Amino acid sequence: MRFRTLLLTAATALLFSGCLVQYYAESDLDGLPCDGEGRCEPGYFCKDDVCVQSDTLQENDACDSTEECGEGLYCLNAYDENCFIDEFNCALGNSANSGKRCRAACDPFSADLAQCPTGNRCQLVSEDSGLSIKGFCQEGVCSEHTDCGINNGLNNYCTSVSNGTGSGFCLVGCEPLQCTYPNSCNDCPTSSQGCEPFDPDGTGAIAFGCFVPGNRSAGEPCNWTTEVCTIGSFCLVGEAGSTSGTCRRYCSPTGANPACPTGDRCYTLTNNVGYCAP
Repeated sequence: MRFRTLLLTAATALLFSGCLVQYYAESDLDGLPCDGEGRCEPGYFCKDDVCVQSDTLQENDACDSTEECGEGLYCLNAYDENCFIDEFNCALGNSANSGKRCRAACDPFSADLAQCPTGNRCQLVSEDSGLSIKGFCQEGVCSEHTDCGINNGLNNYCTSVSNGTGSGFCLVGCEPLQCTYPNSCNDCPTSSQGCEPFDPDGTGAIAFGCFVPGNRSAGEPCNWTTEVCTIGSFCLVGEAGSTSGTCRRYCSPTGANPACPTGDRCYTLTNNVGYCAP
């Protein structure tokens, strides 16, 4: 009888300890130290030397690692120290954005605006990110032109507000007659940008903004996507609605500098900006 009692007690102890092991295995791994190689049990990852449960954060929750985010979400910030949009928008975004958060993937080359929440745009993923996605949803930097400030007394412009308030990017305004063909434009943030005409509000009015230039020289055929004109010139389209034309240098209609090369004369583009053509 005594032997049976001891056996029962031992069995109960083993069962109880087994339950404890199972309990700790299933319920108490969060916050335990990572192993010597920075690893944790499946379903957990190592953060600051302790194990943290994976896939617990929802869309737009602040995060430090993609492993924290739920399925299909990525811990990203378009305006962090690796921002590659452009110097001006990176600076604006860095000062006002929401930081690293769990964000949904999207296709930046798709016309489907509903793929991102209102106020967000589909941001490109850096090629060296190591991620398989093309883009992710995050807010832009502006809603209207006044959000973008001024540049040397010239207006900057909020463009591509395609998905509601806050989804736009800023475009730095410039004076095309301050460009030296084909080298630089004094008003643009970097010497590698050109000053080109565009319609900021879709009304047909011409404004000028800093864009990434191409390598098409004055007099060569051009378009607005793959054959872009070099600094100090722009693509003068042949007719309304067309996206192709000929690269033309800027000139002053008053006869001041910049002047046209021999064989060209200055035609009026706006009240104070002209272009050179035969």
